[in-house]
Amino acid sequence: MKAWLEINGDIVKKSGSLNAFISHDNVIIANPSEVLAHDDELRVFIKTNNKKITDQAYTKILSNSDVRLEYVIEGSFLTFKTHPILFYNRAKAEIENVFFVKDKAIIIESYALGREAHGEKFKEGKIRAKTLIYYNSKLLVFDVYRVTGLSYLNTIGSSGLIGVYRVGDYEVDIEKISISSEDIYERWSRIVE
Repeated sequence: MKAWLEINGDIVKKSGSLNAFISHDNVIIANPSEVLAHDDELRVFIKTNNKKITDQAYTKILSNSDVRLEYVIEGSFLTFKTHPILFYNRAKAEIENVFFVKDKAIIIESYALGREAHGEKFKEGKIRAKTLIYYNSKLLVFDVYRVTGLSYLNTIGSSGLIGVYRVGDYEVDIEKISISSEDIYERWSRIVE
């Protein structure tokens, strides 16, 4: 599946199964299947102000997949709080999130490795999630979350990671939370309230 979604203000354009719902101060991205597999590629471009951007549920990347995700978000007074991305064992993914912040933003990214509640451990696979945050055209953050097989045990120490970026006035406060993939949803829910 190859799909793209473009939101400019309240205008939504799309190709493929991706869609979005805009309600008052919320933008909800909808991937009807919630599952990415094989060589799926999703591209999302959003240009808006004073909105909370989220999605309807976890995005699950299946085993033996080679998936590409791209988000490009531009605006001011933004909150980006998509649900955690769940990687099944042997999943491969390239993710790029680029934010162009004009005033203030809170950006929350979450990654869960393996379905621990089902007894699955992420042992094989390759993930590269790149985050770039610009503030009025000045690059403030270039962050890469890279996992190859069990390497995450030596780098973040657990199977889940939540990154929180608070941006404003040419500064960014970064908080990284290492947590099990089993507990990530509960912790993510408390952060995004």
